[in-house]
Amino acid sequence: MLNNYPARTQCAALADWEFNSHNSVSGEDLRPECPGEIRYDSSALREQVVRDPYDYARETEAVWRARGAVWEIADVFEILKGQFWRLHFVPTSEQLVTDVDTLYSPTNDEVVSMLQNIYHEHGWDDLQKYRTRECLEAVKKALEEHYP
Repeated sequence: MLNNYPARTQCAALADWEFNSHNSVSGEDLRPECPGEIRYDSSALREQVVRDPYDYARETEAVWRARGAVWEIADVFEILKGQFWRLHFVPTSEQLVTDVDTLYSPTNDEVVSMLQNIYHEHGWDDLQKYRTRECLEAVKKALEEHYP
C-alpha cells in the first residue's frame, strides 16, 4: 500500500461532463464538479467511493478533488447506461451525443422534448423494436427544420 490505498484500486470519476478513468496508486482521476444530475441520481443506486482528499493530496489539489465524485469503474458504466436509457444523453447524429441538461433553458425546452419524442416514436427503449437508422434520420430532419 502507498498513500493508504491499495495499488490495485480502480475507480473512475465523473467531472465537467467528462468521463475520466485512471488506474493509479490512488485509483482515481478527478476534475472539478461532477454534475449534480449524475452525482445525486437516486435511480443510479451505486455507492460512491468515499475518500477524503485532504488525507492524501496537497491542499491545493484536495480543494478541487473534494468537489468531484468517484465510483468503481463498473458502477460508472452502469450510471452512464442509465442516463442513456432515460434519454438524458441524446444522440443527435451518429457521432454526437448531447446532454439534455445542457440544452434545458426557456428557449430549449422544446428541442429536448422533440428529440426524446422522436426516439420514443422509433421504439426506444426496446432494442428489439428500436429502428436506429430511421430514428437518426428523423432527428437530423427535425433539427434541420426547426433549428437550422
